[in-house]
Amino acid sequence: MNIVYLAPLEKAWERMKKALFQPFDMRKWLVLGFTAFLAGLMDWQGGRSGKSEHSLDGRDWRDILELPAEAWGWLTGHPLWAALIFTGVIVVIVLSVVLTWLSSRGKFMFLDNVFRNRAAVQEPWREYRSAGDSLFIARLLLGAAAFAVFSIYLLGCLLVLIGMAGSNASGDGILPTVLLMAAGLLLLILAAAFVEICLNDFVVPVMAKRRMTILPAAGVFWDLFRRNPGAFLLYGLLVFLLKVAVVTLVVAVGLMTCCVGFLLLAVPYVNSVILLPVSYVFRAFSLEFLGQFGPGFDLFGGRQKAVRKPAAKRTAVLKKPSRGKASRKKQ
Repeated sequence: MNIVYLAPLEKAWERMKKALFQPFDMRKWLVLGFTAFLAGLMDWQGGRSGKSEHSLDGRDWRDILELPAEAWGWLTGHPLWAALIFTGVIVVIVLSVVLTWLSSRGKFMFLDNVFRNRAAVQEPWREYRSAGDSLFIARLLLGAAAFAVFSIYLLGCLLVLIGMAGSNASGDGILPTVLLMAAGLLLLILAAAFVEICLNDFVVPVMAKRRMTILPAAGVFWDLFRRNPGAFLLYGLLVFLLKVAVVTLVVAVGLMTCCVGFLLLAVPYVNSVILLPVSYVFRAFSLEFLGQFGPGFDLFGGRQKAVRKPAAKRTAVLKKPSRGKASRKKQ
């Protein structure tokens, strides 16, 4: 099987131009932007990293290790603030769960609008209710699993550093360990990002195509991935590079507009409408790429209709006289 990458991307670009600009329809943009906004809620967008202003020499890095104990002591000494912080954490968790539920349904809504080239809200919302709920539960479980893995890893790193602090290790001695821990954390982040790409770009389309819940669809994709791991890893790398290019372009445009563009992009729904062509291309690209693996994965060309004879021909066949009647008329 010859898997290509540029041809699906070109097809996705052409589909975006046809859907959004031929002709340009503001109502369609607003509706599609709304479904793209719902689909993008709670998506992992990466984080920013900065250089620490603390040195690893002397006691600075040991002071950093003492921060958790100091924070806990401050909380126990200020019960009112501790209660407010605890309440805020609960509110954030509940809000995150609600947004995850909305975005799970929104992913199918935006997907449906892309492969059917339409702008609908109510119909796909109802049509993919069970699939969206199934995806919602899976995303909650995956999120909890990812939180547990990252927490255990960071706790292990903290315990190792505390042990090194007790052994009076120098800053030069701690630096290789910190770099190794940072590399491990980066690998975990990349793995989590790749799992999210596979879920959004491939498992969700399989669920929509075959009307499956999350577990059977994940099994179908896993079987496909086992037979073509390199193709999907290269796809993930290409998507990552494309998103880096998009972010670079957005930053450049924002700077050229004297940061006015940044203010517009800070508004969530407006952000989705402005960047709708980008979201549309990425969504269509994943479908075009997946469609290379056979008709069972092709959402664009997979809907077939039963072939029927034209009505005129069927009428002609019914009105055709029998041989006996024809011979009696001749006589």
